Amino acid sequence: HGFVVKTFIEPDGKKLFVNICHHDDTMQRPLDARGQDVAGLSTHFDDLRIPVLISKLRTCVDGSQVKSSAVDIVVNSWCIEMCNRKDFPDFKPRFVVTALGWIAEEHSIKLQAQGRMPWKIIKSK
Repeated sequence: HGFVVKTFIEPDGKKLFVNICHHDDTMQRPLDARGQDVAGLSTHFDDLRIPVLISKLRTCVDGSQVKSSAVDIVVNSWCIEMCNRKDFPDFKPRFVVTALGWIAEEHSIKLQAQGRMPWKIIKSK
């Protein structure tokens, strides 16, 4: 299942909810460093090329009715499976940091990187 990450947009500290979801019919599996479909499991995160769809930023409200922003990221189910595997504990945090970088670049925004915890998984679907 996918999950939601909460982070903050600089400089105002506005909350950003990142819905990380998956779909096999629209997204191909990641490719390895040779451009080949990943076969089974890969422990070399840096060698992966992960196809991704990133939505537009949209306005929403958090649980306290505070105006916030949200964005969706869609990847192949393989990525979510790897995020949920207990035998690859480094995959999920590395994936989240990478996904946040994609969002910052796609939408020309700066996400919080220091001070308060820069991101937190708040919900697993």
